[in-house]
Amino acid sequence: MSAENIIEVRIFEPNTSVLAELREFVISTGRLVGLAEETLRNIALAVDEAATNVIRHVASQHPCLIGCTCETNSNHSEVTYEISWDDTKPFNPSIPEKEVISQRIGTFTPGGLGIFLMHHLVDDIAFDYNNGKCVVKLIKRV
Repeated sequence: MSAENIIEVRIFEPNTSVLAELREFVISTGRLVGLAEETLRNIALAVDEAATNVIRHVASQHPCLIGCTCETNSNHSEVTYEISWDDTKPFNPSIPEKEVISQRIGTFTPGGLGIFLMHHLVDDIAFDYNNGKCVVKLIKRV
């Protein structure tokens, strides 16, 4: 995406205390491009989940900040939220198998379903790693 398609960029401390502010950022920027309220809540939950994973699994290992960028394509038919952080290795998780998901749900085992949930809240997810920066792109078609 080009710079003129960026709606807003924010940087957050890697702490769960910023998650409410992060969700509000998603909702306010999504309203600027005319997203419906239910869509905004779904995207906010997906972004929250991505940021929570960074806070729990990355920031506990080494210091990093969490970037969140809201972008739209030239005809405003897609909105992309990018969650980014510095890391020494790429992040490219797999979605758990259906049996694993059923087992976790059936036994009320917490954790391990965030990526699965994110895939159901947005239209597409992409993972990128370039020059020491991990990026999770959450894409919603309007």
